[in-house]
Amino acid sequence: MYKNQSISILLVEDDKYFSFELGKVISRFGNFDLCSSSTQAEALLDQNNYDLAIIDINLNSSPMPTGLRVLKKASSKNIYSIVLSNNEDDEITKKAYELGCDHFLRKSSFRDSLEKYLESFIRVQKRINWNEYFSQKFITKNLALIQSIQNLAEMNLQNNAILLFGATGTGKTHLAKLIHELNYDNKNFFHFNCSEVPETLIESELFGYHQGAFTGAKKTKKGLLELADNGTLFLDEIATMPIYTQQKLLKVLEEKEFTPIGSTKPIKVNFTLISATCEKLHQKIKNGAFREDLYYRINGFEITIPPLKSRAEDIELQLYHFLSKTSRKFFLEDEVVQSLLNYSWPGNTRELKKLIDNLSLAKEGIISNSHPLITQLKIEKNNSNTLLTRNQLSFISQFGLKPFIHKVEKEAVLNAYEQWDGKITDVIKALQISNSSFYRISNNDTQH
Repeated sequence: MYKNQSISILLVEDDKYFSFELGKVISRFGNFDLCSSSTQAEALLDQNNYDLAIIDINLNSSPMPTGLRVLKKASSKNIYSIVLSNNEDDEITKKAYELGCDHFLRKSSFRDSLEKYLESFIRVQKRINWNEYFSQKFITKNLALIQSIQNLAEMNLQNNAILLFGATGTGKTHLAKLIHELNYDNKNFFHFNCSEVPETLIESELFGYHQGAFTGAKKTKKGLLELADNGTLFLDEIATMPIYTQQKLLKVLEEKEFTPIGSTKPIKVNFTLISATCEKLHQKIKNGAFREDLYYRINGFEITIPPLKSRAEDIELQLYHFLSKTSRKFFLEDEVVQSLLNYSWPGNTRELKKLIDNLSLAKEGIISNSHPLITQLKIEKNNSNTLLTRNQLSFISQFGLKPFIHKVEKEAVLNAYEQWDGKITDVIKALQISNSSFYRISNNDTQH
């Protein structure tokens, strides 16, 4: 993973023997500067630009964790930091993370852990610009979803299993490709949609077959399980896979080998399995349509992509992104934009992109609500019986009801304060609240 990557590292360690052993590991990832005191380390941080800092927080046999000063300075410069220490004080561990430590590793097990964290840094931090990714590729500003994807990206998922939940068009395939690209340097990524292939052919596509294995098998064909070796197999809509094939897949995952149809020779394989579904697997298990043991085998790591209708903030974001990418410019009337924001988007991002693509091909340059491509959408009418907008419902879904109430109270007070020229008595009267409620709301500094 790191052959073609080179990073600049600051190593802060006062044990000469230990720093020598560390050097053997980190020198494979790039150049490093070694220093043995916090003063020297802080000076180097001022003089040079580092990608990563590895810090022992107990320097010069001091009972005080002076390395925390180095950690604080490194964090202030947005340098990825790994603490490597035998300090077992939980308060020190907490303090290190509060100061910006990305990982706190024990010295006693550095041979088993440090290298994979360095690989993780190169794999994620040096390969991907998250701001660009979430604004240009997987377009979202949903904080919970962003955090889930970033957490998944931090893990070494080679030869592991990942399960993606999400409705059609939410971006499961895009996310599967990202996982592969962050974990492998090869093109061994194979996407197989179980719902698009007849049940009778699924087994031969996955396992492959030898010439003459059945009528029509005129030549030997490698299956996707073999082709994905040392790479990724993405099984889309796995909930539609026949029970018999599920059983055979489970055996492959447990034994790391399989036998092609018509062969007697087993083939060893290692691959990352990414499974995806838009269905409720627990209900399928309950109904006997999906094996429970297979569910636990494919669900090593799980992530759910919410539908676009529950991410109202993303509808507008994606709308203007796709508009900016069309080769032919056109204009959407305000009423159209509002209609699209009110639409439920059952096809999610895929449907939104398709609509913009089609509008760019239309004869008209100014699009109104009477345009055929707009009228064919089942736009939700504003319900006069509800006070909550789609954006407000999305905020509640993302942050919870209590922060939403705090936000509404705060904005109501600020608006009334401006309307009544800062006259508190009039504000309290207009909002029909008590003095204590006014000061409680005014002093509420909750930020979102």
